[in-house]
Amino acid sequence: MKGYLRPWVIAFSIVNLVVLMLTIVACFIFPDYYWKMTGLYLGKYFHFLDIPIALFLFSLIYLLLLLLLMRAFKRMSPRQEKSVSLALWGVVILFELLIIALFHGILPPSFDGGHTYSQAIDMLKHRRTPGIMDYFQIYPNNISITIIRYWLYRYICLGQAHLFIYADQISSAMALNIAIYFAWRFIVSSQNRKMGHLFLILVLTCFPLFFYLTYFYTDSFALMFPSLVLYFVFRLTRTGQLKYLVYCAVLIAIGFQIRENIILMLPATIIYLLLVKKVKKALYLLLVTLILVTGFGKLAQTYEEQMGFHKNMALQMPVTSWMVLGTSDAGRYNKNDYLLSRNPSTQQKKESADIRVIQNRIKKDGLLGFSKIWAIKDARTFADGSIGYYWYTHNTSNYSVPYNYLFGNRKELIVYAIQGIHIVEWILFALAAIRLIRKRKYDENLYLQLCLFGSFLFYVIVWEAEPRYALLFTVLQLTGCIYGLQELYDLAVIFTRKAKNVRLYYKAGMLGMTGLLALTASIALKNNQTVTQIVDAKPNYVIDQSVSIKKTIAIVRATQQVKQTFTAKKPFKAVRFRVLKHQGAARYLASVTANGKSSRSVIGQKIVNSNRLKRSGHVTIPIHHWTHASNHRYTLTIKKLTGVPDSKLSLAMNQRGWYEQMDLYSGGALYLNDQIQHKKDLMFQVYTKGNHPYLSEPVYLTLLSIPLLILLIAMYRFRESVRKGSRGKRSGSSGKGMKAIDA
Repeated sequence: MKGYLRPWVIAFSIVNLVVLMLTIVACFIFPDYYWKMTGLYLGKYFHFLDIPIALFLFSLIYLLLLLLLMRAFKRMSPRQEKSVSLALWGVVILFELLIIALFHGILPPSFDGGHTYSQAIDMLKHRRTPGIMDYFQIYPNNISITIIRYWLYRYICLGQAHLFIYADQISSAMALNIAIYFAWRFIVSSQNRKMGHLFLILVLTCFPLFFYLTYFYTDSFALMFPSLVLYFVFRLTRTGQLKYLVYCAVLIAIGFQIRENIILMLPATIIYLLLVKKVKKALYLLLVTLILVTGFGKLAQTYEEQMGFHKNMALQMPVTSWMVLGTSDAGRYNKNDYLLSRNPSTQQKKESADIRVIQNRIKKDGLLGFSKIWAIKDARTFADGSIGYYWYTHNTSNYSVPYNYLFGNRKELIVYAIQGIHIVEWILFALAAIRLIRKRKYDENLYLQLCLFGSFLFYVIVWEAEPRYALLFTVLQLTGCIYGLQELYDLAVIFTRKAKNVRLYYKAGMLGMTGLLALTASIALKNNQTVTQIVDAKPNYVIDQSVSIKKTIAIVRATQQVKQTFTAKKPFKAVRFRVLKHQGAARYLASVTANGKSSRSVIGQKIVNSNRLKRSGHVTIPIHHWTHASNHRYTLTIKKLTGVPDSKLSLAMNQRGWYEQMDLYSGGALYLNDQIQHKKDLMFQVYTKGNHPYLSEPVYLTLLSIPLLILLIAMYRFRESVRKGSRGKRSGSSGKGMKAIDA
């Protein structure tokens, strides 16, 4: 059977390799567009290829680091290997504990995970009676994670609200640890402990995996299932025991209830089992999985109805609604396509409207137009190394220095490093695909390629695209990188064995690394002034409540004043709020007061003249003499002083969105004429102005020394390897000598 199937496997590998190469190209091009548009690039622009060149240099240095570590690990004794494994696992746990300790103030956002958070709390307060259910009619796939969240809050936290975020983050960490452990165990079992070390290094440098601990959602919780399925598929093919088949079926069925896209592993597993001559087991797995998915689905639906989640077919969205989103110009969520599926009253009408739009777009755009959409979706989903982790971490109660540099408005450096590492990950995964062609061996490398290729087809061709969707299979991608590293090592050994002129080989290698060293140093020196000398004027936030849902307004008029209370434990120099529109000529007074135990003191104020206001924009109140308030409580007040009778000022605020009213700022409240508006706040920021450069010069030079040190070590190891090879050749054992040149 293998003889007949080999051409098909080779054809798949070639197509897969082309897709991977296009993704690697997108990894360079996407930041060049997106970072410039969003201001995520830190350095000074000297050339239109600055970002791709900077990423290329970083990627090469990181790849050299992996090769150096690979060589070091290969020389370890078994006892040393165990010690290194324990040390690396210790670093993983420590990293997670640091994330939780430093960033437990990050709260759920105003969408997705924020809805599941507020509904879980609402279920606690109302004894399993959820509040507004529209969101879960449209996104029923999030009911399971909401119930899991409810279980955590009720049975683990015992209803103690201050423990909720800790429970979320610890649960995400446990899911991540399970994913890492079973992938690591697979690598150690299928290859060796040395390659397991490299896998843990890849995991530790895949920072978004750890940053997603702060966002409890289906993707971060379901992260464990792909690794578990991978490990039990490996055990099934090695032992043939049916219990592993049952484990795989159960895991896919359970995972499907939490994150439906886990079902993508089923066709990949069936194809792989057929290729390794496990035909009966493939059929058994398909049958058992379908039975369990159906059975678990019915049980889950029954329990969900008991919890108050009843179906409303007038609101439920058909599968075609997400396919419509995937055919839009950006291939992602947009309001018009969303309303297209939401407005019709029956499922049949919704599906008919969706199918009609899809057909019209196919006729209009054709293959060329859809190729452009597919390229955009590939770049959005798979070329963004950050996996969009910072999209979900805006709402925090503590704008600390670590937060600002990892999640906040100074994250440029970490995003750059993440993208460079991400490029290496895809390069290694592409090398694993090359290994599949060269070795023609049907092992788990083929299975990993099938899983990732299926994910690519689904998100790029069929579904809508978001960076977060790549998270589910990220650990599998890192597992596949191990095969790529081994292939790179093997190719290097083959090349050095065939090298006839050792001196020329040595000169070329040293010249290349010297040039890389000089180029890295020169680019760093060019950017030194930008990074360490020029003052970074970005605000240092104390509070940043910048969410304004559905453009609702708080109106300031002669008969109504607006107040926003807030809690600030750090000094601040300015308070800013947003005006959406104004009507009529008038003068307003905006003031900030520090609330004392018995009196209030004005610490900043500004007269706002409507004639000088733009139609919309921000109003900033400078704080001239900051005063420490009792319990850190302050009040922002906006009231009308004079003006024509019908004049008014409309301020942006957080109001109820599509689904429910969410309290996005718990440190204060909005008042209209001293009447509290529950769970509502103005759109406002409290901050100090930046008065220092992005990095201090010592920190910048320390960071710069890391890649330079890696290059110097690589040059030294290369020089030593060539010397050993030359001595071996002179002693008459040229084969063994040249084999030593593996750096």
